[in-house]
Amino acid sequence: MNKGRTEQLKRPWFTQLLLSTARLIVWLSLSSGVILSNKWLLHPMRFPFPVSLTCWHMAVSAVVGAVAVRSGLVAKQQLSWKTWAKICLPVGALSAAALFFGNMSFMYLTVSFMQMLKANMPVIIFIVGCLFATEVFTLASFSIMVVIAAGVAMATYGELNFSLLGVLCMFSAMSCEAVRLTLVQTLLQRQDLQLNPLSTLYYIMPISVACLLPIAFVTEARGLSECRWLTYQALPSLLTNAGGAVALNLSIYIVVGTMSALTMKLAAIVKDIGLVAVSCALFGDTLTFPGVFGYSIALIGVCVYNYRKIQMQEVSPVNSKLDLKPGPAESECLLPAKSSEGNWQIAAVGKSVP
Repeated sequence: MNKGRTEQLKRPWFTQLLLSTARLIVWLSLSSGVILSNKWLLHPMRFPFPVSLTCWHMAVSAVVGAVAVRSGLVAKQQLSWKTWAKICLPVGALSAAALFFGNMSFMYLTVSFMQMLKANMPVIIFIVGCLFATEVFTLASFSIMVVIAAGVAMATYGELNFSLLGVLCMFSAMSCEAVRLTLVQTLLQRQDLQLNPLSTLYYIMPISVACLLPIAFVTEARGLSECRWLTYQALPSLLTNAGGAVALNLSIYIVVGTMSALTMKLAAIVKDIGLVAVSCALFGDTLTFPGVFGYSIALIGVCVYNYRKIQMQEVSPVNSKLDLKPGPAESECLLPAKSSEGNWQIAAVGKSVP
C-alpha cells in the first residue's frame, strides 16, 4: 500500500468521500472542457489548424515540465541515449501522431459521434495487443470485441453527418494510441524507468513538438499568416486551452493515485455519455435512434471488457501496473502510477484520443 492510500485511510470516511468526489469532478470537468474547447477553437472561423493546435498544447506542456525540472521542483532523471531512443523517442512520436489525428477528426466529425467511435478503443487495443503478444486471445474476449464493434458500426450507420475522412482520422488516432500503449507495456516489462509526472512532460513533449513542427510549417504556415482571428485578443483563449490540457494531465495523476481502476473506468464512460448530451446542446449535434442504440450496445460491451480486465489484473499483479484502459484522450503523455514502494513509475494508462 502506497503512502497516498495510507493517508487516505487515516481520514474519516466522509472526508475521503468529499475529497475523492472533488478530484473526480475536477478531472471530468477538465477532460470534457478540453474536448469542447478544442472543438470550439478548430472552427473554420477561428483557428482551423489542428497540427498547430497540437504543437501548441505540447509546447506549453514541455515548458511547464522544463520549468519544474530546471527549477529543482522535481528531480531530474538521468536517461541514457539508449533509453531515450528506445522509449522516449517512439512514445513521443506516437503521442504526436495520436493527438494530430485526434484533432484532425474535430474538423470533420461532431463531438457526439467522436465519443461513439471512441467506444471502439478496446477493440483496437485488443487487436494490437494480440499482435504484440501482450493480450491473450480467448473466445470470451473476442466475443466482447464483436459486441463493441457491432455497436459502433450501428452508431456509424445512424450518423447523419458522416465523414469518411473524419472516421479514418479518428481510427488512425486510436490505432496510434493503441500501439503507443502496447509499446510502453512491452518496454517497461523489461526495464524500470522512474519518472515523476512533470519530468514526463519534460522528456516526452519536446520530441512530439519536433515531430509535428515541420508538418505544421509545410501545411499550415500560410494559413496562420492569413488568419484574421489570430490576434492578441485570441491569446487568452489559446492560453486557457493549453493550460486546461496541462492541468488535465496533472489531474489524471492525482485521481489515479486515489481512485480505484473501476471507478476511473466507469467515470470515463459517464463522461463520454455526458459529452454526447452536452455537444448536442452546444453544437446542435443530431442523434438518431440507430446511433443511440448502437452506442448503448457498445458501452455495455466496454463495461464488460473493463470488468474482466480488472478481474484479470487482480489475479496478475504484474498486469495491474500496466493498465490498458480506454482512457481519456486528452492526456498528452505517459501516465505514471505509484508502485508499491511509493515511487513514480510510468504505466501504460491510456490517454486521450478525443
